[in-house]
Amino acid sequence: MKYQMPIAYAMSIFKSLIYAFALLIIGNLLDNISLFDVLALRFLFSAAGVIFLRMIGAIKINLKGKNITALLIVAILQPIIYFIFEALGIKNTTTVTAGLIFSLIPLVTVVSEKIILKESANGKQKLFMCLVIIGAMICTVMSSTGSSGKSELIGIIFILIALISDGLHMTCSRKASRVFSSFEITYIMAITGAVVFNIINIAIHLRNNTTASYFTPLYKIENVIAFAYLGIVCSIVAVGMHNYTLSKIQASTISSLSGLYTIFAIMLGVIFNNEALQIYHIIGAVLIIVGGIGANYYRNKTLHIENYIHNEGKCI
Repeated sequence: MKYQMPIAYAMSIFKSLIYAFALLIIGNLLDNISLFDVLALRFLFSAAGVIFLRMIGAIKINLKGKNITALLIVAILQPIIYFIFEALGIKNTTTVTAGLIFSLIPLVTVVSEKIILKESANGKQKLFMCLVIIGAMICTVMSSTGSSGKSELIGIIFILIALISDGLHMTCSRKASRVFSSFEITYIMAITGAVVFNIINIAIHLRNNTTASYFTPLYKIENVIAFAYLGIVCSIVAVGMHNYTLSKIQASTISSLSGLYTIFAIMLGVIFNNEALQIYHIIGAVLIIVGGIGANYYRNKTLHIENYIHNEGKCI
């Protein structure tokens, strides 16, 4: 169908906007709600969503006879490790800074692919990756002390841990996708997140004798909307869009569009949180985006050449 490619690109762009809004929403929720309250309630919505979709037959889940070790590794990396450190990072820094650092995801993914999948980068890719690193370093160093004098360094460290976890997650998820469907992976991630984060949160409330206030954040309609957005729109709708684009566009091409996430995060931080847009944010963003596009462009060319050689070898 001639409209499939434009639809796929549109979905990839819209997915980046969805995730950028999530960054903003999480930051705002953490101003008044504890970290594990946010994570527990978010994944309750997510788990309820995937269970409902399974009950009405919208998604098919069949784990019988499959080795779920790979799925457990994926679930530990994300949501467990990733979302804890993402939330801590966002709480201790600005939306602008967090968005810029998260734009390093393609670089971390390429490195993890080299380690886990034994895929190597060529010289031109490495050159553009250096641009990404320089851009991130500019933003990190210049943002390490905010205008209030409060150090953002701890927030940056937390976001970097989340970043590494996300890069490893994408690589491990690719391996798991050889056995499990994308819906099965998403389903287990949602259920695992709901179980683990709610166990932790219940333990915290029992220790503090605050179990009666467990669902207090849901007494406000704006919080219900926020949790529904994070748990359903981000964890189900955006993931579905991502899976659709992967079926139509090469993964390397999609990853080159991740710079849009950075741009959206900066724009939303400036518009809704009145965060200052500094010249170093602009310089860092340009370097990160150009570096990400260049690295993935030459990765794409390498894949074309390798596929051509492989196919020619079959013909000989």
